[in-house]
Amino acid sequence: MRPLSAAALLVLAGCATPCPDAAPERATARYVCADGARLEVTFDRAAGRAFVSEDAGASIALPVQISGSGFRYADEGVEIRGRGDEALWTSPAGEQVSCRVVG
Repeated sequence: MRPLSAAALLVLAGCATPCPDAAPERATARYVCADGARLEVTFDRAAGRAFVSEDAGASIALPVQISGSGFRYADEGVEIRGRGDEALWTSPAGEQVSCRVVG
């Protein structure tokens, strides 16, 4: 019988150790936009949706869309897309404005 190498032992140990999720299932971000609008966006990974509330109004549910990088949620012309702390919001009125995460 051959002894296991150190590399093989590390691989086996890695399989036995559960890995934590990279990101939470739900996360909320608050944005302020160039036109003064404030958005609260709850990203729900499990549901594949983002829930966007503009200026504390009614929440709009947007399904996830394919994105080359960053995030993109859209439905019927309403869209939020971005990467990092920046986002581009297209409102139900069709107005497009840049937004940035605030503390």
